[in-house]
Amino acid sequence: MHRLWLIFAQAATVCVAALFVVATFKPQWLGRTPGVLLPEVGWRQTLTIYGVVAGVLLLGVCEAQTGGRFLVTVQD
Repeated sequence: MHRLWLIFAQAATVCVAALFVVATFKPQWLGRTPGVLLPEVGWRQTLTIYGVVAGVLLLGVCEAQTGGRFLVTVQD
């Protein structure tokens, strides 16, 4: 079983590396146009999205570190 897992892990690594190389040098082969990954948004919207994600992650880290024994107050 251990040997099978190592073969699978190596095959997956080679496939991801090949996908990265193709996506970098020949993105048209994947049916994408180069440089267009996300829709364009304003900088305020981007900061808001990152702020929400950071808040959620911070709560998860605090809960893991304190065992869930903390009080959170949210101010708008």
